[in-house]
Amino acid sequence: MNYKHPKTFQIGSHTLNIKFMEASATDNTNDHVATCNTQRCVVTIATKTSNGEDRALSYIEQSLMHEIVHSINTIFESGLDEANVERIAQGLTQVLSSVGIHLVEEVQDAV
Repeated sequence: MNYKHPKTFQIGSHTLNIKFMEASATDNTNDHVATCNTQRCVVTIATKTSNGEDRALSYIEQSLMHEIVHSINTIFESGLDEANVERIAQGLTQVLSSVGIHLVEEVQDAV
């Protein structure tokens, strides 16, 4: 599956690159999810689970928003804990989706 998504985003004076890969970090369920390295200005989003299945588009989009919120939190030293980062990311994703704005879209593979 291919995805259309922003390639970069700006927070403060930093431009962060977004990379979609089949594997990145591991969460507590051993699924590969996402990472954010603000020092290297890279956000990595996994498109597959640890067993190689495609992740649902909604989870990929939510992961991207989660890492964007982490970036904001780190760069502006906001002091949010993981639970609050997730709450804000969930809320922002839901609001944007309700008005037809999606950070990630599936595109058909070229034949």
